[in-house]
Amino acid sequence: MRTFQLLIIAVGVACAQTGAPTLTVLHSFTGQNGDGEYPYASLVIGPRGALYGTTANGGVSVGILTGGTVFELIPPSVAGGQWSETIIHRSQRRQ
Repeated sequence: MRTFQLLIIAVGVACAQTGAPTLTVLHSFTGQNGDGEYPYASLVIGPRGALYGTTANGGVSVGILTGGTVFELIPPSVAGGQWSETIIHRSQRRQ
């Protein structure tokens, strides 16, 4: 059984726990070019193995405040390949 855990390291990294003590980086959040930053809470496993989660920042900017994002991590089509991230929604933080 695969378990997934969200770890926050610097701006943020989504990791899969593939067996103690092994962690595999699925996506590194940069906060740049529309990517979210500071992932928040656990990941949800969806149909076909996609993972869904949220970030605290990286959404729509209002002055110096930034809203969060809702993202999807899509598993690779071949074993050992790269996961890809899609931003599903960018929220706007209210002042």
